[in-house]
Amino acid sequence: MRVNTKVAESRTTDNNDSDTPVDFVAQNADRLTEIETQMLTPADLVQLPNGQAFGLLDGGQFYK
Repeated sequence: MRVNTKVAESRTTDNNDSDTPVDFVAQNADRLTEIETQMLTPADLVQLPNGQAFGLLDGGQFYK
């Protein structure tokens, strides 16, 4: 299973050049990463509380 993660980044940088009217520069960005991982591990199954389960229903939708 592929899992996507989005991390918001924000940076500011001082401008030491006295010849420009700009004192600082601000940057905002979103960093996206994607990793391959297991949906469930055996430990996840044995740690469920009594009465709870995982299932694939409605055409393969994953439910807990």
